[in-house]
Amino acid sequence: MSGLVQARSSPRIAALAVDGGKGCLFRSIVDLEGRPSAEIAVLHMLDHDRVWSEPTTVAAHAEADIAPIAAAFRDRAVREFLGAPGIPTTVTLYLPWYCALASVEAIAPSMGTLLGRASLSQSRLVAELLVPDPESPPTQFELLLKRVAWLRGMGLGIALRLSERLAIDEPAVLSAQPDWVHVPRVPIGFEETASIRALLDGVSSQLEAARVVIGGVDSPEQAALAEALGASFLSGDAVAPARFLC
Repeated sequence: MSGLVQARSSPRIAALAVDGGKGCLFRSIVDLEGRPSAEIAVLHMLDHDRVWSEPTTVAAHAEADIAPIAAAFRDRAVREFLGAPGIPTTVTLYLPWYCALASVEAIAPSMGTLLGRASLSQSRLVAELLVPDPESPPTQFELLLKRVAWLRGMGLGIALRLSERLAIDEPAVLSAQPDWVHVPRVPIGFEETASIRALLDGVSSQLEAARVVIGGVDSPEQAALAEALGASFLSGDAVAPARFLC
């Protein structure tokens, strides 16, 4: 390894070693003109020579096991976001849904403590919550609304993320009045496309200030479809690949 390569990689390798192989990438959310609006923190893990992506890492752990990982991860995400050079003050930090789990709050410094310790303004933090599937018990939706009220009470931005199945409970999404609606991937086929279009039409007509981001945009064709569906923001490899900020 050359001295130049070693100088660049050693701090990152050292940080991964300290955190047990858990790393923090960031993926930009950009508007239709390509201007960044937020940075999504993305968890990944190194296991010997294997890199685990965020979906693989989360799927491989029960909630009780992901909680301590998420607790350390969100602290690191805040530190790295604030320490990154050149991030405009208009860009917000977007924490994914596993960072706002009740099980994380139970074992880690609270979200409010995290913000105060890092001197991060509430207006620059968006916390994401996972929308229960429509067939979930009513108690799941009641819990969602309680979590929304708790986060909003701290002055944070609220994002609601659909499940990977893109199962939609439109009334639940609209009643929560989120600041962001996150569709994690581009819909496939007529039924998915029609349901996402209906949701985005509802958001546009009833939540005028809400921002809709479609993720997983990995090709120009997917970007065009996301825009045609009414998304105002995009994320994915075709627009901004995940990268380290510092």
